[in-house]
Amino acid sequence: MEFLKRLFGNLIRTEIRKEMKGWNVDLSKLPGPDRKKWSVGDILVPSPDNSLAAMIYSYSEFSIGKMVGLLALLKAPPEKPQVIFRPPEMQCFVWFNENSIQWLDHTTCVVTVCSLNKGFVGRMYINTSERSVGFEKGVLSGEQVNQVPAGLMWYTWEWVELNWAEAKYTL
Repeated sequence: MEFLKRLFGNLIRTEIRKEMKGWNVDLSKLPGPDRKKWSVGDILVPSPDNSLAAMIYSYSEFSIGKMVGLLALLKAPPEKPQVIFRPPEMQCFVWFNENSIQWLDHTTCVVTVCSLNKGFVGRMYINTSERSVGFEKGVLSGEQVNQVPAGLMWYTWEWVELNWAEAKYTL
């Protein structure tokens, strides 16, 4: 079983590295684990118009068959991207398919987030034009998403960046 995990992990990381070409991300400037000490992977998925990219970086296995990494949203140009949203300690699930990061259109991105200290898991819909996020609680799935569900409560990026890691609130 361990052999298969390593094999598929290496295949995914190889594919991810191809996908990151064209986006010159300086991973050393993003907070996270010591990349020289730990074996971690990165996923970067550009928006359909290539004006933005969502990235789950420094991902690794935290439980048997479950991998999580940190989130960063980048703004073009790909040659010198700018981090525009990176909530501290926000962990996103990495799936063994292409659904870890999904763009619904050129402004809306979907990831599955978790907070171990709050016991929260769910999908997060990132609206880049409104600089807000909506949470769909309790969803732990790497299935394809086609639209934003109705009735989500929306939070500003600033609110999420200030409050996510603090566990002072419940969604």
